[in-house]
Amino acid sequence: MSGLADDPFFWELLRRGLGVNPRRLKRYINVFKMALAVFQANETQHLSREFRLQLAVLLIIRTRHRAFFHTLTSDPESWRRLTAFYERVQGNPAARHEDRHLLATRLHPYVDDSVLEGLLTHGGNERVQPPAPETVLAMISTLRNAAGPHEI
Repeated sequence: MSGLADDPFFWELLRRGLGVNPRRLKRYINVFKMALAVFQANETQHLSREFRLQLAVLLIIRTRHRAFFHTLTSDPESWRRLTAFYERVQGNPAARHEDRHLLATRLHPYVDDSVLEGLLTHGGNERVQPPAPETVLAMISTLRNAAGPHEI
């Protein structure tokens, strides 16, 4: 899997995002490998670990957080905005409620989604950084080509 097979951080992301259902994991890994193959065929340089982890997170979002995935298709900057919000309010319920107005209304449904929050902020200093908006759109397009619009 392009260098992530022995990466404990990657497997912890999968556990957090997908659980431990073997069929779901197998489907996920197959689509992830196809998407990586498409990117590698179109890239002239090596795909970084960060890029591969970002793609892994986006595929989890597509699999388990479909509404947020659809938000990303029209506003790819939402990943960065929501992650920044989660980081700012973690451990402070009052700030979560008070700072909600700082987010676009379309992101309000995700403010209290602890599973999505855990996925986007997992890893502390090592966490997966949100990709640039144009990278999010390229990843979405590749995932749709690799898996079809509704697979996984």
